Amino acid sequence: MELRWAERGHVDHELIWGSIALLGIVAAAVVPVDLIGLRCPFLALTGLPCPTCGGTRAMAAMSHLRFADGFRLNPLVAAGWVCGVLFVPYAAVVCLAGRRRLRVTDVTDRQRRVIALVVLGLVLGNWAFVILRG
Repeated sequence: MELRWAERGHVDHELIWGSIALLGIVAAAVVPVDLIGLRCPFLALTGLPCPTCGGTRAMAAMSHLRFADGFRLNPLVAAGWVCGVLFVPYAAVVCLAGRRRLRVTDVTDRQRRVIALVVLGLVLGNWAFVILRG
């Protein structure tokens, strides 16, 4: 696995994901969670919370700087919010200043499997937390 500069003409992940992250952070801070009115279909069908249950409220809590509440509601979503907050300034700098972008390259199949297992473990661990939290 290597970290290299992206070549010209490749997908501009910073523009795409930086914009999405910024939009999500702002929306979570502005949109009243109680007015959304969405119910979890997985919870309705199974009686168990889904892996993302509490995620909307966690995002809103994090956007209002209530970090303990955000991590209590859904730790994985709260951690994703933190990653988004850290990514937005990087994305803004490289997009607005026309700077070069960093890319991870030459990932082996073994490394891909390890990454997939770590992500699966994080999702399952988070889901267990959400279920046990109730």
